[in-house]
Amino acid sequence: MKSKSILVVAVVSALLSTGCQWTSSSDKDSKQNQTKQSKKSAVKTPQKTQTPQQACDSGDMASCFDMGYSYEYTTDGKSDKQKAAMMYQKSCDGKYMKACCYLGYLYIKGSGVKQDKQKAVELFAKACDSGDMAGCLNLGHMSARGIGTTQDNQRAKQLYKKTCDGGTKAGCKFYKILDEQGIK
Repeated sequence: MKSKSILVVAVVSALLSTGCQWTSSSDKDSKQNQTKQSKKSAVKTPQKTQTPQQACDSGDMASCFDMGYSYEYTTDGKSDKQKAAMMYQKSCDGKYMKACCYLGYLYIKGSGVKQDKQKAVELFAKACDSGDMAGCLNLGHMSARGIGTTQDNQRAKQLYKKTCDGGTKAGCKFYKILDEQGIK
């Protein structure tokens, strides 16, 4: 039983260190669910002649997210985490839940924002409550480890089940681990 607990902690640590990107890029079904959810959340569609900034300013939250992502992951190695956080915040406030997840990850690390793990939990919960499976999976990880919230394996198991039911294979794996440990 002790070795399984150590395994869970090791795996969850690895997931938290890789953030939302792992969840959304490693699982095709999850990505499709996020894409469907994100399309519903974006307020407006940019016109082809608009710059990303103009599209964002006109209410296209997907463009705001894309700008944040570009600031965070530049190809020239000059990322600007503060600008990324501002764009993710704008997009999250505009109900683009994927951005809430990415912003939560910045709060975990204290990258571009003051580290605040409770704020990360709130952001993951907001995303999860709106149907974003990456938000639910990350909230499950936070609950399982007691990061930014009280450690609660029952809550983690419920969140993993929700992500599993939502088509996220990683959620199924973590649900199974907790189930095998006898977590109700």
